[in-house]
Parts: sequence; C-alpha cells; structure tokens
Amino acid sequence: MPDDQYRLLSDSYTAELHELKAKIPELQNQINEIKTEESNVDRFIALANKYIYIEELTPEILRTFVSKITMHENDKNTTGAKYEIDIFLTHIGKFW
Repeated sequence: MPDDQYRLLSDSYTAELHELKAKIPELQNQINEIKTEESNVDRFIALANKYIYIEELTPEILRTFVSKITMHENDKNTTGAKYEIDIFLTHIGKFW
C-alpha cells in the first residue's frame, strides 16, 4: 500500500476514533436517563399492582398515582371555558 494512501486511511481512522470517543459521555448520559425512566416505570407498576380492582376512586388512590395537576390560564381568544390541564403521575411524569 502506498504511503499516501496509508496516511489517508490512518488519518480517517484517527478522526473517526476521536469522534466516537467524544460521543461516549453523551451516550452514557442517555443510557442513564433510560435506566432512570425504567426504574420509575417499575415503581409505578408496583404501585398499580396494589390497586388492580378499584371500585371507587378515593383521595388515597389519587394521592398515590397523581403527583401534580397544573391548570393553565384560559386563552383569551377562545370562547367558553377551555383550559389546558397537565396531569403528572407519580414516578412517570406528565401524562395528559
């Protein structure tokens, strides 16, 4: 293999290697986020398994599953009482 072709391939390989090494921390952060989400879902499922047969929605059950409800201001340009509501479930986050 000629020297210039070897040098070109070597430089290309070295650049790709540096690029891939630079991506490792970002990918590790993504993996950690996914693991956190997975454990949160597992916790939520464990809670849900306690309440498989709900006959009545009680304040205790609501407090168990709903961590926060946010109601946004009414858009002045719409008619009627239309509000945007965000419901945050325990261990899951924004649901609605």
